[in-house]
Amino acid sequence: MNITLKFIVGLLMLALLSACNMRDEVEAVKEFQDGKKIWIFAQLNVPKEDNTIEDYYYFARINESLYKKIKDHRIKQGFIVFQNVRYWTNDDTIESIGDEIYADEMVFRIEDIRKIDLVKNEPRVGFKYGQKEEPVAEKTAPVKIKKTTSK
Repeated sequence: MNITLKFIVGLLMLALLSACNMRDEVEAVKEFQDGKKIWIFAQLNVPKEDNTIEDYYYFARINESLYKKIKDHRIKQGFIVFQNVRYWTNDDTIESIGDEIYADEMVFRIEDIRKIDLVKNEPRVGFKYGQKEEPVAEKTAPVKIKKTTSK
């Protein structure tokens, strides 16, 4: 899907959701398509329909100006597109979300971000986090932690 089509789809989603702060929603979508991309590490707490929360921990590329606006609390809601999404396995090996079924791009709500950090160097697929030499051969499933909450 090209960027223009993603932008249009994003705007349609925003209109359908009728968010209470439409300016933030539109701003977040606009920020996605332009500018320099940076590597981040994010912790997300995504609520589920059964009143549980799933924690996700991802490395990804996002727009630098969107990162700064989130960090400075100038945008507090809307959608954020993670590109080149990576995670680390139980043995600290970096893997890509992308495979023969899924693309390596994910969309989350900005409100679900609990922590977002700038990453200096690209996390390398097949390597242990911080490793500089030979890649690790075996691919394993991502780490998911389930928490229950009451409303």
